[in-house]
Amino acid sequence: GVWTDAELNTRIDSDALRVQIDLESDTAEATINLRKNVAWYTLPSDCLVPLFLYGPSVWSQLKLFPTSMTKMDRLYDQVGSWETNSASRTTLFIPFSYDQFILWPAPDQNTSITLFYCSVPASLSADGSTTSLHLTEQKLIPIYATYLALRKHDFGKALAFLQEYKQRLAVVKVEIENRAS
Repeated sequence: GVWTDAELNTRIDSDALRVQIDLESDTAEATINLRKNVAWYTLPSDCLVPLFLYGPSVWSQLKLFPTSMTKMDRLYDQVGSWETNSASRTTLFIPFSYDQFILWPAPDQNTSITLFYCSVPASLSADGSTTSLHLTEQKLIPIYATYLALRKHDFGKALAFLQEYKQRLAVVKVEIENRAS
């Protein structure tokens, strides 16, 4: 059927969001002030996907990447066994909801760390809207949208578009890395 402008704009925004998540573009960083013996913290309001935490004074040169409570339960073979009090330094970064995260064990000192994350992109709902994506990155949006549109009607063609999306995504990621250096 024919889509209304509002439906089409919503679909475009959704597909552009997916591309930005896959590319990990529009990254930002924020300073998080840690408090001694406090494990629960708030993510920045524009945080879409947390990538990692970096705190050289806390973890030497190591980065903490997100994990989940389910993964930790599986790793330790029982529910909650990893949650016991520990005198060791913080080793777990667990995004808990869309706006909160847990550090475990709780930090043993007051300090600051840096959160690197993908920020929420601007909505493309108006005709004059622009995106922060480069032209080669923008090409991924209609390819992904075509894949989604064809899934119900012609799965074979849909898979071809998904394969093209994945191939172009890999190429675009390399281009982004080359631009950064």
